[in-house]
Amino acid sequence: MATTKHEERVKFLQNVQNPRPLTFFNRFQFRQGSTATRSYALSLDEALRRDPDSETLLRTKRMWDAGEFNDEWSEYEDIKENRKVNRQVKKRKRRAHSIFHSRLDDALDRGYSDDATDVGVGAPAIAAAGTADALGTATATAEAQVDVDTLHEASISDFPVVQPMTEEDWEVAMDKIENYRKALSKERRLHDPLYYYIIDHSSQHGPTTDLLNKLLPSM
Repeated sequence: MATTKHEERVKFLQNVQNPRPLTFFNRFQFRQGSTATRSYALSLDEALRRDPDSETLLRTKRMWDAGEFNDEWSEYEDIKENRKVNRQVKKRKRRAHSIFHSRLDDALDRGYSDDATDVGVGAPAIAAAGTADALGTATATAEAQVDVDTLHEASISDFPVVQPMTEEDWEVAMDKIENYRKALSKERRLHDPLYYYIIDHSSQHGPTTDLLNKLLPSM
């Protein structure tokens, strides 16, 4: 017998580590806030009916009833918008690479052709100069069509061996992050990694370092 959508959602809340609405919305990719909210409420109630002693579900239910998750749908929409922006940036980056390599091939072809047809000691140098000029034009054209300030290559940080965090450390860290997220203006949410619970260990994001450097020595 096939599993219904409702059954799948109930089991998800029973088993997921953090059954808050944002986690639920992300998992099932809802399009409308009213549908998402209604489905979450029904699924949470059913999950609690099946597992009434679950501390995680009971705590989540109390927070839900107290209105502590009222901004979860707005947060989910911000995340979706951020994904859309990232896809657009990647698309523009691929186009820039395509333009650059296409013009690079043309420049090299012209350089080889000039080198083969011109006779004399200066021919290779002339061909090389022509190729360099063409490459410069290709690079400038590619850069002109992409906002290079938005493109950043991924990097990997090396983490030193540190003492593992205790449960108390995690609670303190999460409290700091939650207070920081609540204080963020709506305009800053889209571009702030801490708003999406992303911990930047590179020290490039100042607020992350200021909040967590004592709790995370690897920073």
